[in-house]
Amino acid sequence: MATVISKHAVTIELVIGYVLLAVCATTTWSLLLFSASYLVEVSVLYSIFVSILVKFMPDECRTSGMGWANRITILRAILSISVCASVFHWESLSASGYWWLISMTILAMTMDALDGWVARHTHTESSFGARLDMEIDAFLLLSLSLLVFLSGKVAFWIVFLGLIRYCFVICGEIWPFLQKELPVSWRRKIVCVIQGIALVICLVPLTSESLAWRIGASSLGLLLSSFWIDIRWLYKTGVLREI
Repeated sequence: MATVISKHAVTIELVIGYVLLAVCATTTWSLLLFSASYLVEVSVLYSIFVSILVKFMPDECRTSGMGWANRITILRAILSISVCASVFHWESLSASGYWWLISMTILAMTMDALDGWVARHTHTESSFGARLDMEIDAFLLLSLSLLVFLSGKVAFWIVFLGLIRYCFVICGEIWPFLQKELPVSWRRKIVCVIQGIALVICLVPLTSESLAWRIGASSLGLLLSSFWIDIRWLYKTGVLREI
């Protein structure tokens, strides 16, 4: 009976997510004067997110609920989805529109530190929560990089700031040693935060094209260096150990 009740609780939590998404998306839609298709796109993106979430949700979440840390992460997903859907309406974005998207992004990035703190202090840390958090980070970075490119300030190469994570995952299907779990790294976390801050600065209407180019290039170089360090570690501890 407890399992049935908790499953209903998880369903209710995700339905509440839809309500919060509706509030966030409707506010964005009305303020930025997007077409009605924006609301449809946001709903579709959230539905895809929920289907993936439910598919990979561990049994402990099904039997004890999502937990406050994961709920905060889901709120971050709602904000990220609202930002991402604006990519399809970039031609309608004004300076005030960019500032609104930046404010939602800053809120999502601030909550990124909060969900980890809550998980540690409630002793609810899990590999699922960490993976969910990482995937939301990657999704938000991809959305921001696309917005920076579409703003016309930087060429398409800026999108690689958001694509590198997904390229790494695809390469893992080709070279299995890349699928090995990496140790926790503050360097990796700091680089991720820097990428988010850099993209937000590039998105600020007051930022010139030359400054956005320099910030974007520096951030891309830093990100590539971080991935190279991880790839070398995975290769040494994976491939060389088998020799």
